[in-house]
Amino acid sequence: MDNHALLAFVGPEACRFALMEASGDRPRLSQYREVPVRPGDSLCGLMGAYALELARPLPSRLGLAVAAPVNDERITVTQSGWSFTRQELCETFGFETLSLINDAAAAALSLQWLEAGDTLAIGAADAPAGGLAEGRYAVVSADFGLGVSALEIGPDGCRVIDTEAGHLAFAPDNVEETELLTRLTAVFGRVSYERLISWPGLASVHEALARAPGARPGEPLDPLEVALYARTAADPHCREALDRYLAVLGDFAGAAALALGANQGVFLTGRAMVEMQDQIAASRFRERFEAKGRLSGVVARLPVWAVVNPGAVLIGAARKLTTDRARAEAPLLIPPSPPRCAPPPPSRPTDRKLVRRLGQPLLDAVASGVLVVDSDLNIVASNERFWAGSAAPEALRRPGASIEPCLRALAELGEWRAEDVETALGRLRRAEPFVIERQGFGGRVTRDEALPITSGGWIITAEDVTVVARRARELQDLAADLRDAKRDAEAANEAKSAFLATMSHEIRTPLNGVLGMTQAMAQDELSPIQAERLSVIRQSGECLLAILNDILDLSKIEAGKLELEETDFDLEALLLGARSTFTALANKKGLSFDLTVAPEALGVWRGDPTRVRQILYNLISNALKFTEQGEVRVAADRDDKVLTLTVADTGIGIPDACLKGLFDKFVQADASTTRRYGGTGLGLAITRQLAELMGGGITVSSEEGKGTVFTVRLILPRGEAVTAPAEARAPAPLTAERGLKVLAAEDNTVNQLVLKTLLHQLGVDLTVVDDGLDAVEAWGREPWDLILMDVQMPRMDGPGAARAIRAAEASMGRARTPIIALTANVMTHQVAEYLGAGMDRCVAKPLQIGALVEAMTAVTSPDYDAQADAA
Repeated sequence: MDNHALLAFVGPEACRFALMEASGDRPRLSQYREVPVRPGDSLCGLMGAYALELARPLPSRLGLAVAAPVNDERITVTQSGWSFTRQELCETFGFETLSLINDAAAAALSLQWLEAGDTLAIGAADAPAGGLAEGRYAVVSADFGLGVSALEIGPDGCRVIDTEAGHLAFAPDNVEETELLTRLTAVFGRVSYERLISWPGLASVHEALARAPGARPGEPLDPLEVALYARTAADPHCREALDRYLAVLGDFAGAAALALGANQGVFLTGRAMVEMQDQIAASRFRERFEAKGRLSGVVARLPVWAVVNPGAVLIGAARKLTTDRARAEAPLLIPPSPPRCAPPPPSRPTDRKLVRRLGQPLLDAVASGVLVVDSDLNIVASNERFWAGSAAPEALRRPGASIEPCLRALAELGEWRAEDVETALGRLRRAEPFVIERQGFGGRVTRDEALPITSGGWIITAEDVTVVARRARELQDLAADLRDAKRDAEAANEAKSAFLATMSHEIRTPLNGVLGMTQAMAQDELSPIQAERLSVIRQSGECLLAILNDILDLSKIEAGKLELEETDFDLEALLLGARSTFTALANKKGLSFDLTVAPEALGVWRGDPTRVRQILYNLISNALKFTEQGEVRVAADRDDKVLTLTVADTGIGIPDACLKGLFDKFVQADASTTRRYGGTGLGLAITRQLAELMGGGITVSSEEGKGTVFTVRLILPRGEAVTAPAEARAPAPLTAERGLKVLAAEDNTVNQLVLKTLLHQLGVDLTVVDDGLDAVEAWGREPWDLILMDVQMPRMDGPGAARAIRAAEASMGRARTPIIALTANVMTHQVAEYLGAGMDRCVAKPLQIGALVEAMTAVTSPDYDAQADAA
């Protein structure tokens, strides 16, 4: 297979492959594939996969372009970590000949073989046509590195002169670039042009511009994301980064042209050109490039072209392989290339009237590719744009040739899919139009549309939609990334919620022991010192419990699992409760504590009184904490359906610089605030989110040293008047004389000890079992006045045990035994679940003896009605 070869490009993010078939002066390239490099991939693995896809042995010759230096025996692609030698590749795949070239030199060599659609003029120049003129061209390759070389074309051939200009230190040209250099230096140290205007350099520029001085780095965008967000104006930092990047690129390209003595033009190649081809022409690139003309009028007038075919490096590798003289380290001297885009030799058309009517000059002038086919599906005429990038043999595309073997040859070459060929031929035979997209060499995407001619036959147009297809693929990839990120964030949030729920249970268990035992010890006779120390223990435990509750509340809000109750409540009663709670603390600090309710706000509102109380208590607690003298005033007012709560103080105030982030999580005015006053910085964050859940919000105004005013607006409807219940006989107090016989199901030994200690002091006859299954069995053996049921237990949990007991009561006709749930999990939907399982009340852990006694007294009262209580 001496006339065939495999072409490969090895880059850090993608590998490209194609087959080459020698055919005259210009080989034919086909079977183009671009494969992304993923973690765990290897060059041998990707090359082997390409061979399997071809379903044929690989040729014995390899033309290889690499995004790395190629002077040493071992080649290392730094970004991907791949390392290999020529010998290793030859031994693995049986190559007899291996021609190696770096990507920048390959891009330079490809220029004389590129077609019109492979380049994009930047400025007023047209794309080069009919071959490159003699002279010197500068080539700047902005890929994963920054390559700079010269292509010199003379009567005897051309040669590529490689340089190390990309490693020069970046020299700013204005104040903006000086600031950019300062920011880049702070992040990366020394800044070369390669750091700035290689393809990854776009991400570096964005990171430097987007990050505030002194701020911690966030999750960086990759260069493709920066280009996409800049194109859609979705991010001003991306737009600015792209403008700076292209301006510096223009300056650098002008300097390279000046230094290399370019007199015919400049070519820009690499990933940056492929991805930004629709943006570079509208940027400051040309302005900055021509500014170098102040030193050389020649440079200012030079045309600049961007190579937008990502397969250009394979074309360069093909040219190197074709004319390689085994001079790996010497400059390349290559015979001149034949003119590009040479028209096919004329031949006799099959339908002279049709060709005469359309005119070949007209076809050649059309911006799109055009193929004219007669009613027998024979080619009548075409222009060169239709065959751009195609390796179809000339004999199959001449006028008079049947279109069927031509399309089947294109399928063999990998330019058309076999199913698309069958679709196209079938529709043409049935006189049905079609639209088909195909991918040619270098990833060029062409949309072919067949339309009938009224006099018979078809016109098939070929439109290059590469940019549109690439943008659509970018958006699809970005949308997929966003979906994955959303799923990951939701999974992380679920994991965090599950972790916090578990930690809540695990922390509350020992905390229940601490607070439970302090309550039990408080009933004993203690000396003043012992009582004081016990009070410190209890206050510390309650403080820890408050912090734990804040963290869990915030977690519930973020996870969208905080449920608000809808119940009627009397606002004045709620505010009077706040007064009674905080008056003692205000008196202790010598502060005036005033509470007023406007007449319009009096009466009943409908909402979640527990969360309204939490908002109010957070604000009052903060006001008292940060006020050393003066007063704290609380006011309630009404504006239509908006309930307004205001808490004002004459405390230390808040600096203007701290107001913006005041409602963020874990934020306080400054570090000294935390040291002096304590706190986690969660209270105001929770307050704001609770207000927003109720359809309202919170604002703050403050003057340092004079005080602060918080205003909460809640969108709440008016409720119905709360009917006072008929006066009922108070339940008998829980005393030793009552002699209650109680069964408790609790799996934790500390909690068992707490229950025994607290209830034995009250004269309760308590029996403790380890889980729900034992509780059901104990209930079946003898009657009980009351059951205290933990929720999370092995073998059978609390709700399961309650359901089993209620079912047995119904089947046996046995009297109902009251069941109280004891648990740390007391969210609204959780309590509803316990009641639905047949429990009567729920008491939160850590246990407060008052709340437990109140619940036990209520459910064991002779007047207790379980159904009325549940309602």
